[in-house]
Amino acid sequence: MKENFNGKEVITIFKLSPYLFILGITLTVVEGLRIFYTYHPYTPYPTERLEYFSIGVILTFISSFFVWRNGKRSNDEYDPSKREKDYRTYINQLWKNRRKLGNLFVVATILGILSTELFFIELLLLIAGIIWSFIFIMRDNEEEDEAYIEKRSRKVKAFLAVVDYRKHPFHLPIILFILIIISFLYANHHEMILNHLDNGDSMYGWSFPLGMITLAAAVFATAFIFIIHNSDFFGIRQLKQNEEKIIGLHFADLGVSGLALFVWLITFWTAN
Repeated sequence: MKENFNGKEVITIFKLSPYLFILGITLTVVEGLRIFYTYHPYTPYPTERLEYFSIGVILTFISSFFVWRNGKRSNDEYDPSKREKDYRTYINQLWKNRRKLGNLFVVATILGILSTELFFIELLLLIAGIIWSFIFIMRDNEEEDEAYIEKRSRKVKAFLAVVDYRKHPFHLPIILFILIIISFLYANHHEMILNHLDNGDSMYGWSFPLGMITLAAAVFATAFIFIIHNSDFFGIRQLKQNEEKIIGLHFADLGVSGLALFVWLITFWTAN
Protein backbone atom coordinates (compact mmCIF):
# COMPACT_ATOMS: atom_id res chain seq x y z
CA MET A 1 0.00 0.00 0.00
CA LYS A 2 1.29 3.48 -0.83
CA GLU A 3 0.73 6.55 1.27
CA ASN A 4 0.95 10.31 0.65
CA PHE A 5 4.53 11.55 0.23
CA ASN A 6 5.55 15.25 0.49
CA GLY A 7 1.92 16.29 0.15
CA LYS A 8 1.56 14.61 -3.24
CA GLU A 9 -1.53 12.53 -3.69
CA VAL A 10 -0.77 8.96 -4.74
CA ILE A 11 -2.92 5.90 -5.36
CA THR A 12 -3.79 3.89 -2.27
CA ILE A 13 -5.90 0.81 -1.76
CA PHE A 14 -8.61 3.13 -0.47
CA LYS A 15 -8.74 4.92 -3.81
CA LEU A 16 -8.80 1.63 -5.70
CA SER A 17 -11.44 0.07 -3.45
CA PRO A 18 -14.58 1.51 -5.18
CA TYR A 19 -13.36 0.21 -8.55
CA LEU A 20 -12.54 -3.21 -7.09
CA PHE A 21 -15.96 -3.19 -5.45
CA ILE A 22 -17.85 -2.42 -8.66
CA LEU A 23 -15.71 -5.04 -10.45
CA GLY A 24 -16.79 -7.58 -7.82
CA ILE A 25 -20.43 -6.59 -8.25
CA THR A 26 -20.15 -6.86 -12.04
CA LEU A 27 -18.53 -10.31 -11.88
CA THR A 28 -21.19 -11.49 -9.42
CA VAL A 29 -24.09 -10.25 -11.54
CA VAL A 30 -22.73 -11.26 -14.98
CA GLU A 31 -21.64 -14.75 -13.94
CA GLY A 32 -24.77 -15.17 -11.85
CA LEU A 33 -27.00 -14.37 -14.82
CA ARG A 34 -24.96 -16.74 -17.01
CA ILE A 35 -25.56 -19.49 -14.45
CA PHE A 36 -29.26 -18.63 -14.44
CA TYR A 37 -29.73 -18.54 -18.22
CA THR A 38 -27.61 -21.62 -19.04
CA TYR A 39 -29.15 -23.91 -16.43
CA HIS A 40 -29.64 -27.52 -17.50
CA PRO A 41 -30.38 -30.27 -15.00
CA TYR A 42 -28.11 -32.83 -16.66
CA THR A 43 -25.20 -30.60 -17.76
CA PRO A 44 -22.76 -29.51 -15.04
CA TYR A 45 -21.61 -25.90 -15.08
CA PRO A 46 -18.08 -25.19 -16.35
CA THR A 47 -15.59 -24.86 -13.51
CA GLU A 48 -14.49 -21.37 -14.59
CA ARG A 49 -18.06 -20.07 -14.29
CA LEU A 50 -18.24 -21.14 -10.67
CA GLU A 51 -14.79 -19.69 -10.05
CA TYR A 52 -15.63 -16.29 -11.56
CA PHE A 53 -18.88 -16.09 -9.59
CA SER A 54 -17.04 -16.97 -6.36
CA ILE A 55 -14.30 -14.44 -7.10
CA GLY A 56 -16.95 -11.77 -7.69
CA VAL A 57 -18.66 -12.45 -4.35
CA ILE A 58 -15.38 -12.57 -2.41
CA LEU A 59 -14.03 -9.42 -4.09
CA THR A 60 -17.29 -7.61 -3.30
CA PHE A 61 -17.11 -8.51 0.38
CA ILE A 62 -13.42 -7.65 0.83
CA SER A 63 -13.37 -4.39 -1.14
CA SER A 64 -16.58 -3.14 0.55
CA PHE A 65 -14.68 -2.97 3.84
CA PHE A 66 -12.10 -0.60 2.34
CA VAL A 67 -14.83 1.53 0.72
CA TRP A 68 -16.53 1.81 4.10
CA ARG A 69 -13.23 2.63 5.82
CA ASN A 70 -12.55 5.26 3.17
CA GLY A 71 -15.85 6.91 4.10
CA LYS A 72 -14.91 6.87 7.76
CA ARG A 73 -11.48 8.36 6.97
CA SER A 74 -12.92 11.18 4.86
CA ASN A 75 -15.66 12.29 7.28
CA ASP A 76 -13.49 14.88 9.05
CA GLU A 77 -11.99 16.37 5.89
CA TYR A 78 -15.19 16.31 3.78
CA ASP A 79 -15.83 19.78 2.36
CA PRO A 80 -17.62 19.99 -1.02
CA SER A 81 -16.45 23.59 -1.53
CA LYS A 82 -12.78 22.51 -1.55
CA ARG A 83 -13.06 19.58 -3.93
CA GLU A 84 -11.42 19.32 -7.34
CA LYS A 85 -13.37 19.44 -10.59
CA ASP A 86 -16.55 17.43 -10.18
CA TYR A 87 -18.11 15.59 -13.12
CA ARG A 88 -21.39 15.63 -11.22
CA THR A 89 -22.23 18.79 -13.18
CA TYR A 90 -22.64 16.61 -16.28
CA ILE A 91 -24.74 14.10 -14.34
CA ASN A 92 -27.00 16.94 -13.20
CA GLN A 93 -27.47 18.00 -16.82
CA LEU A 94 -28.45 14.46 -17.76
CA TRP A 95 -30.94 14.40 -14.89
CA LYS A 96 -32.51 17.66 -16.06
CA ASN A 97 -32.94 16.09 -19.51
CA ARG A 98 -34.11 12.73 -18.15
CA ARG A 99 -37.30 12.83 -20.21
CA LYS A 100 -35.29 12.84 -23.44
CA LEU A 101 -33.12 10.06 -22.04
CA GLY A 102 -36.25 8.11 -21.13
CA ASN A 103 -37.52 8.48 -24.70
CA LEU A 104 -34.31 6.88 -25.97
CA PHE A 105 -34.87 3.92 -23.64
CA VAL A 106 -38.44 3.57 -24.93
CA VAL A 107 -37.23 3.55 -28.54
CA ALA A 108 -34.56 0.97 -27.70
CA THR A 109 -37.18 -1.22 -25.99
CA ILE A 110 -39.49 -1.00 -29.01
CA LEU A 111 -36.60 -2.05 -31.26
CA GLY A 112 -35.97 -4.95 -28.91
CA ILE A 113 -39.61 -6.02 -29.11
CA LEU A 114 -39.56 -5.84 -32.90
CA SER A 115 -36.49 -8.09 -32.90
CA THR A 116 -38.64 -10.86 -31.30
CA GLU A 117 -35.65 -11.75 -29.11
CA LEU A 118 -36.81 -11.73 -25.50
CA PHE A 119 -33.26 -11.93 -24.17
CA PHE A 120 -32.38 -8.77 -26.13
CA ILE A 121 -35.29 -6.95 -24.47
CA GLU A 122 -34.19 -8.12 -21.03
CA LEU A 123 -30.60 -7.06 -21.73
CA LEU A 124 -31.81 -3.60 -22.77
CA LEU A 125 -33.87 -3.34 -19.59
CA LEU A 126 -30.82 -4.25 -17.49
CA ILE A 127 -28.63 -1.65 -19.20
CA ALA A 128 -31.38 0.97 -18.95
CA GLY A 129 -31.92 0.19 -15.27
CA ILE A 130 -28.20 0.49 -14.49
CA ILE A 131 -27.84 3.79 -16.40
CA TRP A 132 -30.98 5.26 -14.84
CA SER A 133 -29.98 4.30 -11.29
CA PHE A 134 -26.46 5.65 -11.89
CA ILE A 135 -27.79 9.07 -12.95
CA PHE A 136 -30.41 9.15 -10.19
CA ILE A 137 -27.87 8.37 -7.47
CA MET A 138 -24.86 10.34 -8.71
CA ARG A 139 -26.78 13.61 -9.15
CA ASP A 140 -26.96 16.27 -6.45
CA ASN A 141 -29.21 15.70 -3.46
CA GLU A 142 -32.56 17.45 -3.34
CA GLU A 143 -33.56 19.43 -0.28
CA GLU A 144 -35.27 17.27 2.32
CA ASP A 145 -37.72 18.12 5.05
CA GLU A 146 -35.66 18.06 8.26
CA ALA A 147 -38.77 18.54 10.41
CA TYR A 148 -40.39 15.44 8.87
CA ILE A 149 -37.26 13.37 9.52
CA GLU A 150 -37.16 14.44 13.17
CA LYS A 151 -40.78 13.35 13.66
CA ARG A 152 -39.97 9.70 12.90
CA SER A 153 -40.24 7.31 15.80
CA ARG A 154 -37.18 5.67 17.34
CA LYS A 155 -38.21 2.28 15.92
CA VAL A 156 -38.42 3.69 12.40
CA LYS A 157 -35.05 5.41 12.76
CA ALA A 158 -33.49 2.21 14.14
CA PHE A 159 -34.91 0.15 11.26
CA LEU A 160 -33.65 2.63 8.66
CA ALA A 161 -30.22 2.59 10.30
CA VAL A 162 -29.99 -1.19 9.89
CA VAL A 163 -31.03 -1.17 6.22
CA ASP A 164 -29.08 1.99 5.35
CA TYR A 165 -27.41 1.58 1.94
CA ARG A 166 -24.83 4.20 2.93
CA LYS A 167 -23.30 2.11 5.72
CA HIS A 168 -22.94 -1.26 3.99
CA PRO A 169 -23.92 -2.76 0.62
CA PHE A 170 -25.29 -6.11 1.80
CA HIS A 171 -29.02 -5.58 1.54
CA LEU A 172 -31.98 -7.54 0.24
CA PRO A 173 -31.25 -7.29 -3.54
CA ILE A 174 -27.68 -8.63 -3.48
CA ILE A 175 -28.37 -11.20 -0.74
CA LEU A 176 -31.40 -12.51 -2.61
CA PHE A 177 -29.51 -12.55 -5.92
CA ILE A 178 -26.66 -14.61 -4.45
CA LEU A 179 -29.08 -17.02 -2.73
CA ILE A 180 -30.98 -17.58 -5.98
CA ILE A 181 -27.78 -18.39 -7.87
CA ILE A 182 -26.62 -20.75 -5.10
CA SER A 183 -30.00 -22.51 -5.30
CA PHE A 184 -29.47 -23.04 -9.04
CA LEU A 185 -26.05 -24.56 -8.37
CA TYR A 186 -27.70 -26.85 -5.82
CA ALA A 187 -30.47 -27.77 -8.27
CA ASN A 188 -27.93 -28.53 -10.98
CA HIS A 189 -26.03 -30.83 -8.63
CA HIS A 190 -29.24 -32.75 -7.82
CA GLU A 191 -30.50 -32.70 -11.46
CA MET A 192 -33.71 -30.83 -10.65
CA ILE A 193 -35.93 -29.84 -13.60
CA LEU A 194 -36.87 -26.15 -13.31
CA ASN A 195 -39.36 -24.21 -15.45
CA HIS A 196 -37.62 -20.89 -14.81
CA LEU A 197 -37.54 -19.76 -18.46
CA ASP A 198 -41.27 -19.91 -19.08
CA ASN A 199 -41.16 -16.16 -19.78
CA GLY A 200 -44.56 -15.43 -18.31
CA ASP A 201 -46.38 -18.45 -19.75
CA SER A 202 -46.43 -20.31 -16.44
CA MET A 203 -49.28 -20.32 -13.95
CA TYR A 204 -47.80 -17.59 -11.79
CA GLY A 205 -47.64 -15.22 -14.77
CA TRP A 206 -44.44 -13.40 -13.83
CA SER A 207 -41.30 -13.90 -15.84
CA PHE A 208 -38.45 -15.20 -13.69
CA PRO A 209 -35.83 -13.86 -16.17
CA LEU A 210 -37.38 -10.40 -16.01
CA GLY A 211 -37.40 -10.66 -12.22
CA MET A 212 -33.70 -11.51 -12.22
CA ILE A 213 -32.89 -8.64 -14.59
CA THR A 214 -34.64 -6.07 -12.40
CA LEU A 215 -33.04 -7.60 -9.31
CA ALA A 216 -29.61 -7.28 -10.96
CA ALA A 217 -30.30 -3.60 -11.71
CA ALA A 218 -31.24 -3.12 -8.03
CA VAL A 219 -27.93 -4.70 -6.99
CA PHE A 220 -26.07 -2.06 -9.02
CA ALA A 221 -28.22 0.72 -7.56
CA THR A 222 -27.34 -0.24 -3.98
CA ALA A 223 -23.66 -0.50 -5.00
CA PHE A 224 -23.66 2.97 -6.55
CA ILE A 225 -25.14 4.65 -3.49
CA PHE A 226 -22.71 2.87 -1.16
CA ILE A 227 -19.74 3.93 -3.30
CA ILE A 228 -20.59 7.60 -3.84
CA HIS A 229 -21.52 8.12 -0.18
CA ASN A 230 -18.08 6.91 0.90
CA SER A 231 -15.75 7.67 -2.00
CA ASP A 232 -15.07 9.48 -5.26
CA PHE A 233 -15.95 7.52 -8.38
CA PHE A 234 -14.71 8.18 -11.94
CA GLY A 235 -14.29 11.91 -11.31
CA ILE A 236 -17.62 12.24 -9.51
CA ARG A 237 -16.81 13.53 -6.06
CA GLN A 238 -17.99 11.94 -2.85
CA LEU A 239 -21.41 13.21 -1.74
CA LYS A 240 -23.17 12.28 1.48
CA GLN A 241 -26.52 10.92 0.37
CA ASN A 242 -29.69 12.20 2.03
CA GLU A 243 -32.49 10.05 3.45
CA GLU A 244 -35.08 10.98 0.83
CA LYS A 245 -33.02 9.27 -1.87
CA ILE A 246 -32.42 6.24 0.35
CA ILE A 247 -36.10 5.78 1.21
CA GLY A 248 -37.11 6.09 -2.45
CA LEU A 249 -34.71 3.29 -3.35
CA HIS A 250 -35.99 1.16 -0.48
CA PHE A 251 -39.53 1.25 -1.87
CA ALA A 252 -38.30 0.26 -5.34
CA ASP A 253 -36.09 -2.52 -3.97
CA LEU A 254 -38.89 -3.99 -1.85
CA GLY A 255 -41.11 -4.30 -4.92
CA VAL A 256 -38.39 -5.77 -7.15
CA SER A 257 -37.08 -8.16 -4.48
CA GLY A 258 -40.57 -9.24 -3.43
CA LEU A 259 -41.54 -10.25 -6.98
CA ALA A 260 -38.24 -12.07 -7.57
CA LEU A 261 -38.60 -13.89 -4.24
CA PHE A 262 -42.16 -14.96 -5.06
CA VAL A 263 -41.27 -16.40 -8.48
CA TRP A 264 -38.16 -18.08 -7.09
CA LEU A 265 -40.14 -19.89 -4.40
CA ILE A 266 -42.85 -20.94 -6.86
CA THR A 267 -40.24 -22.20 -9.34
CA PHE A 268 -38.60 -24.48 -6.80
CA TRP A 269 -41.94 -25.52 -5.29
CA THR A 270 -43.05 -26.83 -8.70
CA ALA A 271 -39.64 -28.33 -9.61
CA ASN A 272 -39.46 -31.98 -10.66
